[in-house]
Amino acid sequence: MHGLPVDLVPGLLDALQWRVGDLAACCRVCRVWRDLATPKLYHRLWLRDHTRVIRVFATLAAHPELARLVRIIELRVYPFGLPAERLEALEEQILSTLHHATGLQELCWTRDGSLNDRLLRTMFDHLPSLRKLEITGNSKLWSPALLAEKVPRGLEELQVILPDRRVAQHLVAIVSRVECLEALSLFCMNTSEITDILLEQVADYARLQRLTLVGCKAVHGDGVIKLAQTGDLHELALEGVGLEQGTLARLTPYTHHVHALTLTYPKRMEEAPSFFSRLAELTSECERLEALTLYARSGSAPALDGDMDEDDDDEPPRPPPRQHLHPVMAAPVASDTTTALVPVASVPESPSLSTAFVRRLVFGRAARSLRKLWVYEMAVSMHQLQILALSQLSDHLEDLVVHLFEADLDALQLYLSKFTRLCKLHLMSHVRSDADFTPDDLLQLARHCGEHLTQIGFRNRVWNVVVNAAGERVLERYDMAAGVFPEKLLVVRAIS
Repeated sequence: MHGLPVDLVPGLLDALQWRVGDLAACCRVCRVWRDLATPKLYHRLWLRDHTRVIRVFATLAAHPELARLVRIIELRVYPFGLPAERLEALEEQILSTLHHATGLQELCWTRDGSLNDRLLRTMFDHLPSLRKLEITGNSKLWSPALLAEKVPRGLEELQVILPDRRVAQHLVAIVSRVECLEALSLFCMNTSEITDILLEQVADYARLQRLTLVGCKAVHGDGVIKLAQTGDLHELALEGVGLEQGTLARLTPYTHHVHALTLTYPKRMEEAPSFFSRLAELTSECERLEALTLYARSGSAPALDGDMDEDDDDEPPRPPPRQHLHPVMAAPVASDTTTALVPVASVPESPSLSTAFVRRLVFGRAARSLRKLWVYEMAVSMHQLQILALSQLSDHLEDLVVHLFEADLDALQLYLSKFTRLCKLHLMSHVRSDADFTPDDLLQLARHCGEHLTQIGFRNRVWNVVVNAAGERVLERYDMAAGVFPEKLLVVRAIS
């Protein structure tokens, strides 16, 4: 290491920012490396192991200078099995850490039963830089009223996981204390506690740029409209929300600046035509749409593509559903020169993307700006992929997720080769479908994609695309030692 210029060390350490073990080893190389690596080692504490929780907070409580380096804390587990006196000691160590972590910017505390009023009373007193708070919504052991008194006024983003009735009742008080709340996320499980009336009251105090609602079945639209009217939405996610059919049309005038949109397929099949028609109108008005995510909740009824858009009257019909997904050969068809066997098209037994919507998307305003398109649990046909590949969208799309039910590798290679800027590709499919790809298949796909491809995946497997010493593209399994999961596998699934 003596011949390595010091100026190169920060760049090398940046490549290891998620690898805690390697960063710790770098701290032991020499004083120079220690001084450069230590801030990166303590920048983000990703605490998902009981032993690590105990050791990390013991270390930080004993070394305040290290606590001052922490910028992000993610506390998602808690060692409840400890004796009472050790739990009390751990609480003291956590408080000591938070009192010295004056540079902390993000705090995620989501383990039910780990938060209490003893912690709440002083945990925010020395966090002037805190901008994001993600908190458990189970208030059995802590008081939402106390949180409303203590939450930092400079908070910009609030996320609540599974809010109970008491948290919902104090949500307006919590939001009203924050001076410039920009983002609100409520992750629920088919709850009735979050209502339109509540969101309308929140809108009186918040000018939101980012709104995420998941599993809020009692939200029908008025509250979302009010938040859109009073704010300037840049990111909007409505997942598993009980929206009335006309809500998307009412939202359209307030979505001109939206650059990230996430929606779920309607639970009832008869609502699908209206959904895709209104969605097409909404996306056509989004001047800056860069990311579009669509997925179907568990329990969504299947729908035929020909019935998917109420404005589409020329869509060719598909065979009826519930056919086998494996190719079935039809009767011979007469030809002038030979007899051909025509395969019957596979039909997905899950909700399908509307071809009419795809056409309107690629010819709409969003096609000029869209960089990310994710479609989960909604079958995408080869014909639809062809439409995307032959459109202007293929010139700048960088991130693509599609849910396939056909296994035409040659067609896939041809269509994917048209996406010249594609950086990340992920293919999803049901385990019972024809679309089943091996690592060798994925390697072939990667070699047909443009030079920018760095990641490819299938179902729950992800590979990095790298170039070996011979100049050939090869696949390397995603580095799970990095401490983070591939973003594709973190998509929120609303509960039906």
